[in-house]
Amino acid sequence: MWRLAPQEHLDRYWNEKLLQHPDLRQEVDLADAYLKGTLFPKRCVKTDNKEWLLQEISCAIEQGMPRGRPKKNVVVRHRMIYGAVACVLVLTGLFLYRSFAPSEPDEQIVVNRLEAKEICLISSGKTVSYEDNIDIQIDNKGTVTIQSDNTLEKIEELEIAENTLNTLVVPYGRRSRIELPDGTKAWLNSGSILQFPSTFTGDKREVVLTGEMYIEVKKRDMPFVVKTTDFSVEVLGTAFNVSAYEKQQQSVVLVEGSVGVRSDHVEETCTLSSNEIAFVDRGGAPFRKEQTDVLQYISWVKGYVVLNKTPLISVMKYLERYYNVAFEYIETPRIQSMTCDGKLYLSDNFDNVMRAIGILTDTEYSKENNSIYIYNRQNMWLPLGK
Repeated sequence: MWRLAPQEHLDRYWNEKLLQHPDLRQEVDLADAYLKGTLFPKRCVKTDNKEWLLQEISCAIEQGMPRGRPKKNVVVRHRMIYGAVACVLVLTGLFLYRSFAPSEPDEQIVVNRLEAKEICLISSGKTVSYEDNIDIQIDNKGTVTIQSDNTLEKIEELEIAENTLNTLVVPYGRRSRIELPDGTKAWLNSGSILQFPSTFTGDKREVVLTGEMYIEVKKRDMPFVVKTTDFSVEVLGTAFNVSAYEKQQQSVVLVEGSVGVRSDHVEETCTLSSNEIAFVDRGGAPFRKEQTDVLQYISWVKGYVVLNKTPLISVMKYLERYYNVAFEYIETPRIQSMTCDGKLYLSDNFDNVMRAIGILTDTEYSKENNSIYIYNRQNMWLPLGK
């Protein structure tokens, strides 16, 4: 930051620091050359953007500094170096993945919050509703324990009849976890429906899914089957993710073990090994199988999504489902053509997510009542080569 915007007091401070620690001079010179020549060439950053960049760096450094007084100078030096490296990495991500484009007319996205819906547990014709995300545990006697997802505080206990088919409905804007009577654990993403029996009998354990679910199947001699409208997955005991939303690409991602995927449209079975994904064609085409980074498909369970050249429009569709909002695009060709890389943390605070989107897309946003307006940040960057 000192070399980007030299000032008298900074010159004095750093010159004294370099006299005390001459071994730092080479590191500072290398960082200076890298910043000015690679990350911040003059053609990339306008003069009126320096204040914004310096504020970003200052905030990052202040958040990383210790509260108390350091005991040794070497601690200070290391924290400064680590803070500087962290800033460089953060800003590297920002600059590498932004689209450098000439100024265009205002682009606007209107974000409308939709009416919140409740999680529903339906059994024997009776429906119990919950406003917040919940954890559900079912024992082999039919006792259902409902806990808060955030605090794990027990909300209530229910009894479900034997030999009944139960339904868990998780609407947009909600998530839920359920432990089935055999010990299998499943995480349901927003917009999902799971049908399951009170107890598993017969020669297989079977559930029916619409939407998305990450599941850790308890190993038993009896096979476990996940059925969807277009395919089924059969295992004995393993961990995998199933995405079976309507009108979207459907897939099965295997974390560990081995699973068999059978299409309902063609006579075909696809066997997956660890770190493989099978894409399902609803039109009846053969499975497409390939190696993958499974974290990209299961990180939502941990509260974030991994983006790898992901189209921004796909990210926005995911956020619509996850937060129960609707995006309206008004003259947004530049924004809709962008791709994103990195991690997007799915904060409970929707404003934080919109700030992250703003960093990725060079946009600003404002709120009016229940609507959020996202605008193209005008004249922020010069195109490369000018």
